Amino acid sequence: MMLVLQTLRLALIVAPAVIWVMRNRWTDLFVYLQLNVLWLVLGYVALTVSIRILERRRRARSQATSEGPWTCEVCETENPDQAARCTRCTVPRPQGAS
Repeated sequence: MMLVLQTLRLALIVAPAVIWVMRNRWTDLFVYLQLNVLWLVLGYVALTVSIRILERRRRARSQATSEGPWTCEVCETENPDQAARCTRCTVPRPQGAS
């Protein structure tokens, strides 16, 4: 999804530039497309905001899943983040353990 949005954002920059450079040869096409700078800017801003929101959500998800080592409430052993049970007493990891 991120790649598609970034590609669209890049296309909003590249396509008008190419058409502007080639407008001497494609004047009719340029006039036909009626490129409106305001719509291009709004599209670019919308895609940029969408990309940033998706990046923040991804970062928040990765931070929520990697809390770091947790301590067992029974035997007080420090366990790795990936462990679902205590490595010493095999008690299940409590919710929100840190």
